[in-house]
Amino acid sequence: EANRSGTTLTFMISVAFAAYIAFLLLSNQKWRHIMMRHAQTDHMTGFLNQTAVRSAVNDLLRKNPGKLYAFYVFDIDNFKQINDTFGHPKGDDILSALAQIIKENFDGKAVYGRIGGDEFVALLPVPDHEWAKKKASLMNETLDCDCISGDASWHMSASIGFCFAPQDGASFHELYKK
Repeated sequence: EANRSGTTLTFMISVAFAAYIAFLLLSNQKWRHIMMRHAQTDHMTGFLNQTAVRSAVNDLLRKNPGKLYAFYVFDIDNFKQINDTFGHPKGDDILSALAQIIKENFDGKAVYGRIGGDEFVALLPVPDHEWAKKKASLMNETLDCDCISGDASWHMSASIGFCFAPQDGASFHELYKK
């Protein structure tokens, strides 16, 4: 009877230890996922950072080589002047607002990234070239506006460039050069 109790106790301890190890592994995976997401995200906009968006664009294009994509690059005109005149906190607000506008005006299937300063990119599947051109024109109209915040007012506009994958390139680098 004592031997049987010892075996049962050993078994229960082993199960508890295995459960604890499993818990640690799952917690570690969750923590790793959180840290990886943190490392890949531009925290001001919620978009992918430069390194992560390059990788995501390259992966997507590699997995779908024949699919038509539009690759857009957005740059706020005279952004340095906005920062110099109204301060960096206002500039940060504008960057966040631009990111929100981009996200609201593009399909949820798009890959978004902030690649530096006031420069953003978006890659999205498009039905045809004309649709992509109209979308760029609409975004240009949306971003060409007078803005007021408190006592500050300014005119905002953005330069928007775009090209197509696969015809203009099959990687982030090739598309960005266009």
